[in-house]
Amino acid sequence: MKNLVFIFVCLLLLALSNNKIVAQQSSPAETTLSVACSPDLYNLANDWAIEFCKQNPDIKIKVTKSTDFNPSTIQKAGVNLSFVSKGSYLQSDNEKLWKMEIGKDALVPIINSKNPFLSEIKNQNISPVILAQIQLKPEKRRWNVLPKIDQDQSINYYLVNNQSTNSMVAKFLSSRQKIEGKSVENSEKLIAAILNDPYSIGFCKLSELVTTKVTNAGRDITVMPLDKNGNGKIEDFENIYYDLSTYTDKAWMGRFPKELTNNIYSIASQAPVNQSEVAFLQWISSQGQQFLNKNGYSALVLKEKQSNLLELGHQKDFVIVSDNPTLFSKIGGFFASISTSLYVFMAFILLLIIVGITMNIVSKDKTVTHLNTDSSEIFSENTLDVPNGLFFDKTHTWVFLEKSGTVRIGIDDFLQHVIGSITKVKLKNPGELVKKGEPILSLIQNGKQLCINSPVSGRISDYNDTLIDTPSTINRSPYSKGWVYLIEPTNWLREIQFYQMAEKYNEWIKNEFLRLKDFLATTINIKSHESAYMVLQDGGLIKDNVLANLGPEVWEEFQTNFVDTMK
Repeated sequence: MKNLVFIFVCLLLLALSNNKIVAQQSSPAETTLSVACSPDLYNLANDWAIEFCKQNPDIKIKVTKSTDFNPSTIQKAGVNLSFVSKGSYLQSDNEKLWKMEIGKDALVPIINSKNPFLSEIKNQNISPVILAQIQLKPEKRRWNVLPKIDQDQSINYYLVNNQSTNSMVAKFLSSRQKIEGKSVENSEKLIAAILNDPYSIGFCKLSELVTTKVTNAGRDITVMPLDKNGNGKIEDFENIYYDLSTYTDKAWMGRFPKELTNNIYSIASQAPVNQSEVAFLQWISSQGQQFLNKNGYSALVLKEKQSNLLELGHQKDFVIVSDNPTLFSKIGGFFASISTSLYVFMAFILLLIIVGITMNIVSKDKTVTHLNTDSSEIFSENTLDVPNGLFFDKTHTWVFLEKSGTVRIGIDDFLQHVIGSITKVKLKNPGELVKKGEPILSLIQNGKQLCINSPVSGRISDYNDTLIDTPSTINRSPYSKGWVYLIEPTNWLREIQFYQMAEKYNEWIKNEFLRLKDFLATTINIKSHESAYMVLQDGGLIKDNVLANLGPEVWEEFQTNFVDTMK
């Protein structure tokens, strides 16, 4: 066994070494790329070009500003790649252009940090309905339109004279009405105006707020919290406005209105095939993502990065290696650039190792515990507890109708196995109204959390207070002692139609296991040490408590793929 492992490690290191040589030999002697970008993206594009050229001195990149991104202009100008925001892209004949998402930006409402009502604003969030009253009805622009503010103080609304920005705001407010306010020329003047007026509000690009040169803007300007679901409360999934850094990291996980978000694209007249173009885009989708935050933009989530690398990898088996790669970056670059034939070779070697292990087991007639055959170490549909008599919802929750007419709810065994030991829960209070599909519970493990959505609509009549002191009760007994709420249902006859009993639930959960395997295989970044916790190589088995040792970014991805998708 040890010999087989030693042989495999040697082959892997040899492959890594050979791959580096091939990649460097594939680099052109000297190539100059022409990159055009919209004016707002110039600093970002320039940072990307400078850093990439430092790592790859044989490639030169020329960055220019442009406002015209139609296919004919790009071809005539000899532009290799263009970087544009969603607004600029949509103005072009986009059906004829190739595109790839490479980052994100947002339009955020901002207020003065010295606003006397700041604490009231942050304690309730601002709903689209209230914003509509403020922006569409100048006569109602007073701070007492907010429920918790009783002072009749005027609101001064500033707006940039920019059609794209104003269109996004109008779309968010579901209005075709022209928005009136104190018009300013650009974002710098907007920020300066709000900085000097504690009773003002306005909309500004997040990137422009982060990179502004207006003195004290970072200290005295605050992003106004938005109540995404309009219920007048700060739900856990909405509470992302602690600071700009937190907001930038969390806004893209379905926690900010889509109408106020912009994608940043790389576009070209056709899909890139040139080695240098592909290598540049591969780098942007991996190492280059760090420059997005520096410039006030948000990076892609893991799934989007992997999708880009997969698409680019299919076009050309090529990667450029940096001067001082780490071990993980070598491994990441290797898997991003290897050819199909090399994948087949590696699979063959892996198969030989598995056969060797199996033969070793048979010859010694022993139970191999390191293959995770112990039910306490593996996780599959065969290890799940699925009691009869319960209704199961696709939010990974269960429902039981009591004789009194109230329903008892909790989370299913699948979810607690995936998460691992729960260290804290956040619960709603009795008397609160809940709707099916809205957040009702937060499961926390050492600072990482999942927001669970309610399987039923109604009023909370009671909650399991033992979970406050011993939240791990959910792990030990998810269907009895680990119940979470008692709820008086208000729409039971309709909602019961969407539940599943044990037999159908067992069929559905098999697909969830397949999706979980795909999630672990494709979403977890191959460059991260987190991949060490995957056990898919052991006959397709999944390690119990698989999310326990993974970072919050993976938890966010799991939230998006397995919890929020069932709203």
